[in-house]
Amino acid sequence: VERFQPRRADREGMRARIGVAPCEILVGLVGRLDPVKRHDLFLQAAAVAAIREPRIRFVCVTPRKAHLPAALRSLAEAESLRGRLHWVTAGADVASWYRALDLFVSTSSSEGLSNSIAESMACETPCLVTDVGDSAFLVGTGGRVVPSGDAMALARGMLEMAAHPGARRRAMGQAARERIARHFSLDSLVDRTAEILSCVAGGTRP
Repeated sequence: VERFQPRRADREGMRARIGVAPCEILVGLVGRLDPVKRHDLFLQAAAVAAIREPRIRFVCVTPRKAHLPAALRSLAEAESLRGRLHWVTAGADVASWYRALDLFVSTSSSEGLSNSIAESMACETPCLVTDVGDSAFLVGTGGRVVPSGDAMALARGMLEMAAHPGARRRAMGQAARERIARHFSLDSLVDRTAEILSCVAGGTRP
């Protein structure tokens, strides 16, 4: 939580880098280009949401330069996404991209306890996630959960979050960080582990 935290200067700088205005809503997916991450689903939902909400812009952040398969390239070239979809590469500066977003989206078909969801939440970014693995448990009230594999549900989620006043999205982001800091930070992990070990050593149930 020390590394992943909100920074206004980072937010403004990263958005300016791809030409996103303060009044626009930046929706992003952060993750490796892998079938399990379902970039195709993200692009399908984005194309629908873009038609209905002119303020939305989209970014896909990958750890290395993206070489899109033909199927993804075709989805990315949808008319409604022209000039509104960006592909960027991030390494050590990935936290800055979380801070730039108004909405983080996880479209994965499989997850454990997702680092990228937790990292975005720690940066006070609301999340829209598919109901796989521990994603719903992790998000809590810091975002919205939709069924896995449902592009229209994702599009509706994007539009619903875009319709919220900025103050409401910021409040959701603050709740997201508070949840991560309280339940999933390193300090929290150490304290709970020590408590459990103490109970075990004393012969009681944690």
